[in-house]
Amino acid sequence: MIPKGLIEIDGETLLERSLKNLSMHGIQRAILVIGHLGDMIRGRLNEHCRGMEITYVENQKYATTGSMYSFSTAREMIQDDVLILDGDLLYDRIAIRKIVESKFENCTIITNLSGSGDEVYVCTDGNDRLTWLGKKLPDHRSPQGEFMGITKLSRRFLDRLFDEADQDYRQALSTYFFEDVVFHTNLRHDDCPVHAIYLNDLKWMDIDKESDYIRASTVLYPQLTES
Repeated sequence: MIPKGLIEIDGETLLERSLKNLSMHGIQRAILVIGHLGDMIRGRLNEHCRGMEITYVENQKYATTGSMYSFSTAREMIQDDVLILDGDLLYDRIAIRKIVESKFENCTIITNLSGSGDEVYVCTDGNDRLTWLGKKLPDHRSPQGEFMGITKLSRRFLDRLFDEADQDYRQALSTYFFEDVVFHTNLRHDDCPVHAIYLNDLKWMDIDKESDYIRASTVLYPQLTES
C-alpha cells in the first residue's frame, strides 16, 4: 500500500510530476501536508525534489478530519499567495501556466465534466465568479464545468478562509473538504471573490482506483507525452 501521490507512471510519481511542473513555472518552494503513510512520501521526495525546496507538515488527525483541516495545518508556514494542488492528479502542465498567469488573484481551474461519477460541479455568473461548487447541484441548476483540484488564493483571501475554518473547528466541524470552505468563504466576501478559469480541453484526471490508474497510464499519459 502507498499514498496516492506516490503512484508511478513511467517511473515518476504523481507528486514528482507536479513538483516538476511547478518548478518549470518559477515556483521554488512547496509545502506538503502528509498523513497516512506520510513517511513514505518523505523517504521518496526528501527535502528537495525536481528543483523544489520541500517542507512537510503532518496532519496527525488525518483519519477523522477533512482536506480543509489538513490545509489548515500549514497555516503558520504560508506567508504569501499560494497554489493548492490535490496530490492525486495527472494533468497537462499548461494548467499551471494558465493559473499562474491569470489576472484573477483568487481562481480555480474548471474543466469539462469528466463523467467519473465523483465530480465536484461548478456554476458561475456572467463574470466567471463561482456561484456554486459541490458534489450535488441545487434544483434547476446546470453546471458549467467540474472542479479539478488546482486553485490559486491570495493572502487576503487566505485570512478569511482560515477564519471561516476556525469557526467550524470551534463547533467540532473538521471534516469539510477544502473546496467547500473556499466556496462558502467566496460567498461571504464580495471584496475578494473566487473566479473560474475555464480549460475545457485540459487533459487530466485524478487517480482514485485501479481502473483510473490503468486509464491514466495507457490513455492519458501517452496523450500528455505527445503534446
